[in-house]
Amino acid sequence: MIEKNEDAAQHCPSELQFARPDNQDEPLDPDTEALLSQLSDEPTERDALAVRAARALRTSKQFNTFPCLDVSEIPVVDDLYGRMSVLVEDLAKHGDYAEVRAEYCRLSLLMNLEGVMAPAFRPALFTGKKKGDDVFNKIHRDQIVIDCHWLHSTKQSIVLRPKDIEYKPLFCHDRAFPIALAWDFAKEKWKSDHRVVDMLRLTRLQQIQLLALRESKLKCQVESIEKGSRKDGHFRPAPLSLFIQGLNAWCERDRRIYAHRRGYEAVWRAAVYLGASASMRQIGELASLMQGLPQLDDKTIRCKLKNIQRHILDYVEGLGVASPQALRGDFKSGGVEKGY
Repeated sequence: MIEKNEDAAQHCPSELQFARPDNQDEPLDPDTEALLSQLSDEPTERDALAVRAARALRTSKQFNTFPCLDVSEIPVVDDLYGRMSVLVEDLAKHGDYAEVRAEYCRLSLLMNLEGVMAPAFRPALFTGKKKGDDVFNKIHRDQIVIDCHWLHSTKQSIVLRPKDIEYKPLFCHDRAFPIALAWDFAKEKWKSDHRVVDMLRLTRLQQIQLLALRESKLKCQVESIEKGSRKDGHFRPAPLSLFIQGLNAWCERDRRIYAHRRGYEAVWRAAVYLGASASMRQIGELASLMQGLPQLDDKTIRCKLKNIQRHILDYVEGLGVASPQALRGDFKSGGVEKGY
């Protein structure tokens, strides 16, 4: 006979509340109902374990499909960026992706339909989970669907291999986006390079816009720009941090720049991410997708790049804390060259 446990009795009601759907009229699936039907009138330790098992079962089944099966049925929402920011802040507090998943996916698809801010530059998810936790695989699958929908919504050109023709409807701009097919595509256990390079043949400009569909080499290159590193026992600040430091100093020297700092950061990041071979149009397009703003003309982009060189890069390099190459990236063409 199992003795009653006061601690279990205290926690079981709240556990039970989480085990059942938010809508009490919504029927439970048979497996979950079978677990909960064994609960006694007065909560015990065994009951608490049963409720936890039921909640885990419901969570695992929740991730069997994408939470939004028809984009056209998603209600219109105002201030998508603001709502996404609040959701991300809430997730950072409790760390339960399952709790925010449906809303995150809905907001992401609606932002895709707007087509003004690319998925990679929206508020980032932070669960607080350690590396290797299965939640990252679940988030990754959802983000593959979101990335595919962004490419479809923004009518980007994707040329698949003949052998991958079954996924062609994902990128047919004159048809509704097939979410079920995108979910099947996301569930396949392929290496990133195979999915991104061999199958979709995404360009660098396309990949940088996306959350999950990036080849491994690009991931490493972007990380080397955004994060610091340690070599020979010495820590090297991230080039992005050094750039922002120089941008802050320029704002101190000329307070008029405060109103334009976000734009200058976007142009620098776009130029460094894309590399020296990028055109002004490509840099301007990516910078606009980072901010969710209209694209600037080539002349304005060229002027901003010259100002970045003169007022930020030369300043930071003059401090002796970074090499010219560090601030201009380290891509195959040598990064953004001086004199642009």
